[in-house]
Amino acid sequence: MKIAILGGSFNPIHLGHIHIAEQAIKILQVDKVLFVPVGLHHFKTTDSTPYEVRFNWTKKAIAQYPNYEISDLDSPDYGISFTKNLLIRLREQHPNDKFLFIAGADILESLHKWHDYEWLLNNANFAFFTRPGLRAVDNKALPKEVTFFEMEPVAISSTEIRKLASSGKDFSNLVPAKIVEDIQSYYNGI
Repeated sequence: MKIAILGGSFNPIHLGHIHIAEQAIKILQVDKVLFVPVGLHHFKTTDSTPYEVRFNWTKKAIAQYPNYEISDLDSPDYGISFTKNLLIRLREQHPNDKFLFIAGADILESLHKWHDYEWLLNNANFAFFTRPGLRAVDNKALPKEVTFFEMEPVAISSTEIRKLASSGKDFSNLVPAKIVEDIQSYYNGI
């Protein structure tokens, strides 16, 4: 089975994330998209929304999609989130599946800062979706197996959603309908 890994803070998950997953299935012809909420992000030292809350939002948001699943293999129980460690855990649990890590092409500029970057270059398969304003990238920085795919950009920001929710403004057109009330309740209760 060919599985796309879509990792992120999902703070909160929004329709842009759903769009990326839809495009991965359509363009990359993967069998499944695995949503992996990050527990303890390597680059972000704080995340005000607890992992359990973000995990539950994501699980509820994708429940209606038969080709979407959620994984807790990057939960805080595993320590700081490193892509290498996540891929090793996934391969141990699913030795016959092929994994494709999905990310925005803009991360190519900082990929060399990722934990055990050299290992990733030789062992990870990546699919990068293009975003407006992408600069040229040095080909030496590309992983061994890489695919680029274009998709219509979706101008949605989790930061903006949090600001709207915190101020009591409408954000219902930015997130899956199943989690609107959960997000409103969370931010109104802080």
